[in-house]
Amino acid sequence: SLKNSPIENKLMAVHGTGSLNRVPDAASAGVVIRSKDLDAIRDRFRSISANNRDCHFEMRLGGTGDRGVRILPEEVYAALRKLMDEIKAMNEVMAPTTDDAFSPDHSQALLSSIVHDRDSLELTVQFHLLPELASAEARKEIEPIERFVEDHRLLVEGVASMVEADQAIGAAAANDDIVGFELGNMNLGLRQAAMQLELSQEACLSLPVNDLCQPPVELPGGEYGAALNEAMRGLAAEFGPRVGVLQESPQGPFSALTYLLLYSPEELVALYGAVEPDAMAVLANSASTVDDLEPPDDLKTDHERLQAWFDETADVLEALFLATGEDDQSERGSLQAQFMSGICSAADEFSLDASALVGVFFHPAVGE
Repeated sequence: SLKNSPIENKLMAVHGTGSLNRVPDAASAGVVIRSKDLDAIRDRFRSISANNRDCHFEMRLGGTGDRGVRILPEEVYAALRKLMDEIKAMNEVMAPTTDDAFSPDHSQALLSSIVHDRDSLELTVQFHLLPELASAEARKEIEPIERFVEDHRLLVEGVASMVEADQAIGAAAANDDIVGFELGNMNLGLRQAAMQLELSQEACLSLPVNDLCQPPVELPGGEYGAALNEAMRGLAAEFGPRVGVLQESPQGPFSALTYLLLYSPEELVALYGAVEPDAMAVLANSASTVDDLEPPDDLKTDHERLQAWFDETADVLEALFLATGEDDQSERGSLQAQFMSGICSAADEFSLDASALVGVFFHPAVGE
C-alpha cells in the first residue's frame, strides 16, 4: 500500500460515491510525492494500471502546476482506518444471524460514500439489516440523546411508514398489478421526502438521501428567501415523486421506477387518473404560496419567471392528462418533452441568488 511505500507521500484527496443502496463502482485518492520521485517513475510510465479478478486500478502521474495543493491532515487516514475497523467489527457481530429469504442472507454495514469538499469529508455508512435487527421494536430500544428525541420519534414513524409502502409494492408485484406497483413506488418516494421535511436540519443531513433538508447556509433574500426555499422544498417533496412515474424513461429529472412503455392504454389512463388530482392540487397550492410572497427588488424578475413557470406547467400538465385520456400517444409524448424542457429552460434563466432558493426543485433538471 502507499502507506508502506518507500516513496514518501501525503494524502491530498479521497472520493467515492454511489446512489442509495449501492456501493460505489469506483473510488479515487490523490497523493503528493516529491518531484524527484515522480520524475523517476514518469521516465518509464505516464500511468500505471492493473486488472485482475478482484479489482481494477489506474494510477495517473502528473504535476501540481503553480497552484499547489492542500494536504489532508495525517489524522484523516488514521480516522478512515479506524472507521473501517469499526465497520468490520459490526459485520462480524451481525454475521451469525442469517435468513435465506434475503440476499445477502446476513446484515451488513458498508462505507458507501466519501465526498471530499474543500474543507471537509462527508462519510456515509449504509446498513442493510435483516428484520430481526431492523424491526420497529428494535429501533424503539435505541435511546436517543435529548435533543434528538423528537427526531427519533419521527424517524421511527417514517421508517415504519416506508416499510408499509414497500410491502404494498411487494403485494402489487405478486398480483401482477403494474399500476399498483408504480403507484406504490410513488408513495414510497412521497413518504421518504415527507420525512426529510419533518426532521431537524441536523438529523435530516445524516440521512443517506438528504436533498430536501433545510439548507445549512444562510440564504439570499432574507425572510422572502427562506419562505420561497421552504415552498420549493415542499414542491419537490410532493410534486416530484408524482410526476416521476409519468415518464417513459427512468433517467432524468424526477427519475423513478417506470414501465410506461409496457402499459396498455387502459393502464395508462388508470395511472394518470390516479396521479392527476393530487399533482394538479400540489402545483396549484405551491403557485398560490409563491404568489403570496413579496420579493425584494433584486429578485422580482426571478419571482415573475417562477410565476410564469407555474402557469405554463399547469397548462402543459392539463393537456397531458387530457391527451392520455384520449389515447393520443403522439401528443402525450410531445407534452411530456415540453414539460421537462420547461423545467430546464426556467432553471437556466434564474439568477445565481434565485437558483440558491429554487434549485432544490429545478437543479435536478440542469444538464439532464
